Amino acid sequence: MKSVYACRDCGAQFRGTRRVCSLCGTRIGDTTRGTCKDCGSILTESAEQRCTACGSTNVERVSIDAD
Repeated sequence: MKSVYACRDCGAQFRGTRRVCSLCGTRIGDTTRGTCKDCGSILTESAEQRCTACGSTNVERVSIDAD
């Protein structure tokens, strides 16, 4: 699942790419990987996203996409 986020600083919209392990909590960062490299569990979308245009972390989720 990749939600759409909007940057509050520059206004850009982007899909979330930062992931976190649902089991051990390892933060993976920007990846398309589906499983954790440490424990093999499923990765989920991290609540901490970064704007792809300006690098700001001042972003909000504006929609959830099931793709």
